[in-house]
Amino acid sequence: VPSYELRTDDSRNVLPDTLSYKKAVQNSAISNTMISALIQHNYELAGKMMEQDGFHEPFRQHLIPEFAQVKAIAKSHQAYATVISGAGPTILTLISKEKSGKLVRALKNEFSQCRSELVTINETGVTSELVYHS
Repeated sequence: VPSYELRTDDSRNVLPDTLSYKKAVQNSAISNTMISALIQHNYELAGKMMEQDGFHEPFRQHLIPEFAQVKAIAKSHQAYATVISGAGPTILTLISKEKSGKLVRALKNEFSQCRSELVTINETGVTSELVYHS
């Protein structure tokens, strides 16, 4: 997580107004395959799909100076994927739990001005609880 903000407006303004039908279908299929792979715990396939994003990353990556270097460091630690999280500048890496500690240490050494956090995949999504019924 870089120490600077990336204004959502700035991040949105670099996106194209339209995508061709072919590109939209292709990217939708990539997204669907990624979700399916995550559900099946096929992180290698999920990572391949994550890195094929054509909706926003190709247009936004130049707004995050550290992105290419973070991606290279993560790849050298055998990460499945490294992508821009949301509008940025946060960068997300999908990596096995066993290799994550070494990656976090390497990123902290290289980017002392940034914050690195280990998080897990939420497999249940949003849940609700009935607290009152009349």
